[in-house]
Amino acid sequence: MTLKIYQLPIDHPFKFKGRVKFFAPMKDYTEVYDSTIENAFKNTSWESHIDDGVDHILEYVYTLFNIATIDGFNGSSLSVSDIVEIDGVKYFVDSIGFKKYVG
Repeated sequence: MTLKIYQLPIDHPFKFKGRVKFFAPMKDYTEVYDSTIENAFKNTSWESHIDDGVDHILEYVYTLFNIATIDGFNGSSLSVSDIVEIDGVKYFVDSIGFKKYVG
């Protein structure tokens, strides 16, 4: 599975605005990670859970990218307004959970 992460620049007006009910246009995002889920999870306790489904993977990705150092990741920790893409489907990090990105 391919994994990409996009983040808004720190000074973007939509960045970290509490409960975000709107999406910034995709052109405003910067790609900060592009690899595979297998590479991101390599040598973690979650490596065996890759096939648990998208919801579990999203939660693992969120946790992993907030507590570990990931080779090739040049962004900040994941938070509201970030986008996680798995196999071409984009998910928006909301204040609670994820929503499909429709922008």
